Amino acid sequence: MTGPRDPFAGRPVAVVDDPTRLTTHDTGHLTLPLHLDGSTHAAWDLTRRWARQEVAETVLTEAGDPDDVIRYVDRDTLLSHWAQLALPRRVRARWEHAHPTLTAPRNPSPDRGTPDAVPAPAA
Repeated sequence: MTGPRDPFAGRPVAVVDDPTRLTTHDTGHLTLPLHLDGSTHAAWDLTRRWARQEVAETVLTEAGDPDDVIRYVDRDTLLSHWAQLALPRRVRARWEHAHPTLTAPRNPSPDRGTPDAVPAPAA
């Protein structure tokens, strides 16, 4: 009989010591390096909240170096929309263990830029 799965098991997770060190990325386009995103996605439109969230999800899941998190993850997305990020259990557990304030209730900040919706899948 095995016990419950260790949420910290698996690949390394890059956790920054102070999430407020992250910068704001809410303009322009971003192409992630191949070690973080090997997909054929050309560039993320950072004026769209859903794109900032997808960048955060990708980087938090794939990064092994905290510098990648600091460089690419939008601070407001991480701090204000933490609960909405689709993250593997091991990533969420490590971040919440290191930064318990992420689980505190917050009022999401208003979206910057134009209203956006998650694009529908291509037919």
